Amino acid sequence: MRSFSLSIAHCVGSALLAASVLAPAAVQAYPDKPVRIIVPFLAGSAPDMLTRTVGEQLSARWGQPVIVDNRPGASGAIGAQAVKSAAPDGHTLLMAVSSLVQLPHLLPNTVYDPIVDFAPISQLGGTHLALLVNGELPVDDVPGFVEYAKARPGQINYASYGAGSLSHIFGEVFKANHDLDIAHIAYKGDSPALMDLIEGRVQSAFLSVFLARQFVDNGKIKMLGVTGTTRSPLVPDVPILKDVGAPGLTAQGWFGLFAPAGTPDAVLDQVAIDVQEVLDRPEIREKLLQSGIVAGNSTRDVFTDQVKADYTLYGDLMRRHQISLN
Repeated sequence: MRSFSLSIAHCVGSALLAASVLAPAAVQAYPDKPVRIIVPFLAGSAPDMLTRTVGEQLSARWGQPVIVDNRPGASGAIGAQAVKSAAPDGHTLLMAVSSLVQLPHLLPNTVYDPIVDFAPISQLGGTHLALLVNGELPVDDVPGFVEYAKARPGQINYASYGAGSLSHIFGEVFKANHDLDIAHIAYKGDSPALMDLIEGRVQSAFLSVFLARQFVDNGKIKMLGVTGTTRSPLVPDVPILKDVGAPGLTAQGWFGLFAPAGTPDAVLDQVAIDVQEVLDRPEIREKLLQSGIVAGNSTRDVFTDQVKADYTLYGDLMRRHQISLN
């Protein structure tokens, strides 16, 4: 009997040992085939460029092709749906921007739930927006612009790069916090809004620091402050808006990598570690910065918490300020 018990114990111990050896081996085998990163935006866009830059480095690191699959349309929902439906094995990933957690509040019938259907992996980068005014406006700071707008109720407007966008949200928060009577004009993208700001067809805007800075240098527009909690390395002399009398504008646009819900933690952790190793390289950080993207630096847990917090934040802001796609 004792011999039989020892035999069972020996078999169980051997099985546990084998499992402990096989589990890391399974992770080490990832990826064992090409990895597809779906980008819900056009080729040549900022998310596309970021994905290709990081993907090229990951491919060399993994010894497997990293394929960038552009699937634009429906404000990113087409690409998100494709990843939601993919096998949760880490071989199909999603490059998303912060609109991933904004869209469901704007479109109740959105085909995905950003919290339930995806597993956040890494924040690849972030962007700053700026409060901009036309260069001929006789204001040089936030208090001056607020005073100027208050003296002209109904005569001042602000541009955003799209209804329901982060720039629209920031505009409405700024408007409400300062009790301003200014109108919102939605454009289809940063560039047309910026051109109308330069020409004076709109007086103010919340737009990309990266696109705007060259026109600040030549005096066409003025940059009164940047969003977020840190200054933009692209314009280090420009203050954070919350420090110059414009609270409530600390949210920041982000680019993030996601996997389908149910992807093993070991795979998610490996991808997060490998991505961060790429983002920590000085030449990669500099390349991204030249395209207006501040390289990310966060753990998987931190990014997961940020995604959840932003989903709640944007929902609250849209309801409070009655922000819609109209």
